[in-house]
Amino acid sequence: MNKLATNIKFFREQEDLTQKELAEKLGVSRSVVAKWENETVLPDLEALIILSKYFQVSLDYLVGLPHLKNEMLLEMNQIYKTNDESNLKLFEVVDYLYKNTRLQECLHKFIDLPLKERRIIEKIFNVAVDEFYKRK
Repeated sequence: MNKLATNIKFFREQEDLTQKELAEKLGVSRSVVAKWENETVLPDLEALIILSKYFQVSLDYLVGLPHLKNEMLLEMNQIYKTNDESNLKLFEVVDYLYKNTRLQECLHKFIDLPLKERRIIEKIFNVAVDEFYKRK
């Protein structure tokens, strides 16, 4: 998954901008923004700097590098007896969910289901993921 593409789209939508409006602000065409968001083309360094300044985020965060605070990691380790690598994976999931509101809504509905129904959906999901990776 290209976190840069996800982040560009997420931050654009947070600013309530269309692809065309963002393109105009950055001095590029709408199709360039669409290609960034669809992972067809990567922005060059100059465009990345402009994007990070416009959205007021670090380049590291824009391109998807971890941005965890030590206190959060320590708390995760204490509560769940995890290691830093598993914490990073968990925070990637949280970040992904935060940026994908439709999936958030589905998971909220899922959590409210009775346990028996949740287990059925979990099995379906696990089989679907396993089948997807078998084809790769």
